[in-house]
Amino acid sequence: MNNMQNDTLLHDLKSQKYPDEDVTYLRQAGITTYGQLLALLGDDSAESDLRVRMCHALWRLSRTVDKRKASKPLLAVLNGDNSELRSVAAVAAGMMNLKRAIPTLSNLATDKSQPYQVRMSAIQAFGAMMDARALPMLKAIVADTTDDLGLRGSALEQTTSHIDDNSVQYYTGLLSNENADLRFWAAYCLGQLRYERDATPALHMLDQVVAFDHTLPIYWGWHVDREALLPFETIYFRILSGDPEANPRDVWVISPTAEYTSFIRKYRHWTETWVHTTDPTPPITLHIDSSWLIAQLQRHWTVINLDVRRPRPKAYLFDFQLMLDGQLLIGGLHRDGYTLILTGENDAVCVFAAWYRGLFAPDQALYLYTWAGFGIRLAHGIDSPDIIQQVEPSTMHEVSDPPPT
Repeated sequence: MNNMQNDTLLHDLKSQKYPDEDVTYLRQAGITTYGQLLALLGDDSAESDLRVRMCHALWRLSRTVDKRKASKPLLAVLNGDNSELRSVAAVAAGMMNLKRAIPTLSNLATDKSQPYQVRMSAIQAFGAMMDARALPMLKAIVADTTDDLGLRGSALEQTTSHIDDNSVQYYTGLLSNENADLRFWAAYCLGQLRYERDATPALHMLDQVVAFDHTLPIYWGWHVDREALLPFETIYFRILSGDPEANPRDVWVISPTAEYTSFIRKYRHWTETWVHTTDPTPPITLHIDSSWLIAQLQRHWTVINLDVRRPRPKAYLFDFQLMLDGQLLIGGLHRDGYTLILTGENDAVCVFAAWYRGLFAPDQALYLYTWAGFGIRLAHGIDSPDIIQQVEPSTMHEVSDPPPT
């Protein structure tokens, strides 16, 4: 069902936060109604760039456009000769959940003669479509060892839109795949289903990954072990809180080096083959003695429980649990000897992070990362209100080059 009115095109685009300059472009091109947009999209003689813009506009209009009227020009584009148009039309069809496009999208997603971007867009379209035919097709791409690894990873990512009773077992099996890209996306998927399924059956394999899989995917992504922290910590947070449905506000990492999005922005580079290259990173010289840190924790936090996780994780040299102003905070020192993981509410994490920073020399670089995000520098003398202000989503920023440690 939609609320499309022919002459509300530009108004609807503005309400969907379509860029003002693009709205102006359409107006200057004489496209002010849905009818004009769809007619132009289906006109093979029209300028290609303009038709691409029409498809981009349809992404934003998926809730208001009349699918019955949009399906014919979109299907014509999907079956046309222009690969750029096929690519953007595939995403538009997915956003519109256009059932009539599924056979064509399936062909585009699995046809190895199609350009990479066309296949990628068709695969991503299935992540936006609620249809039973999507999951088997996506899994078939993941399982095809002769296919491009980047596309297999993308197909695996899209399966999170189609969670079923077999999902935890499926993703757990892929955590031991020989390809880091598939292990990365399997860990991602286990994190994304935390609101719908209990991932506890994956705990043993997640522990192995968090402990030992400090590997980079060939395509986009950060280290596999860091990706796996979200589902890993969520499982333990539920166990230790006594609430099987509890979800921590966030998982945090304190590290002397770039992690997550900061790592990608600083050290990884996209290439035309979609494979990412990685620059050398500065050596990590910080090594935290676990006995020393335990002594510091016990001295400052009078009520703290150590090594409370069951089963005992291989990933951490030790783990701990404490309450800060009524908020549960759990954490652990990674076996790499320099990474501290914290899981809990923002305020508790920030209070702990400020104390933790004070344990180290002023010139020791330390950064606080939320899972998958940018980092903030924990400057010497920083206090918890400063950290709380900086970890607000609008102010999280990219880290600078870490100084020698």
